[in-house]
Amino acid sequence: HSCDPTCFWHTEWAADGSCSCVLRSLRALESGDAVSVSYAGELILAQPTYQRRASLRQSFSLECSCPRCSIAADTMRCFACSDQSCTGVMWATETEAPELSPKMQVVITGLTNAVE
Repeated sequence: HSCDPTCFWHTEWAADGSCSCVLRSLRALESGDAVSVSYAGELILAQPTYQRRASLRQSFSLECSCPRCSIAADTMRCFACSDQSCTGVMWATETEAPELSPKMQVVITGLTNAVE
């Protein structure tokens, strides 16, 4: 399992009514790259880390430690700088509060102008 999978399963139906399960790549893979799929659906994958982990724990008894769940900044949850000439990004990071409501922080990397 990975919350940033390289592949997904796809069902293809033939004209005769038979079907095949096909593993499709989500991006170009090089020789030696890991092949991974996600146990979670797309809606769960769009959630913050603490929610994805809770869903996977409940549904699969899985404590996710994939690369996406192991870093502080969630690479799927970021904001581009509003300055068109800037290539910086503001990454959302999360900490799980004891009452399970997230505390959000923003990590700012490479912005042209300071944000106050």
